[in-house]
Amino acid sequence: MSCFRLHPVEWNIGEVAGHLAAHCLRRGTEPHHVRENETLLDQFSAELDSIGVERHWPAPAGY
Repeated sequence: MSCFRLHPVEWNIGEVAGHLAAHCLRRGTEPHHVRENETLLDQFSAELDSIGVERHWPAPAGY
């Protein structure tokens, strides 16, 4: 049962990695530069938010 619950996390990691690769190719940069540069990280985070990629654990029901 626990492996089943990990699938969304695994899929999310793959989804973000793919978007990061495309983001870097479009901007001519490297993934580590995105992580090290606050402006680049903010731009990438905003891109993920705009397409609906979850970046946080969902709040438990009732919170």
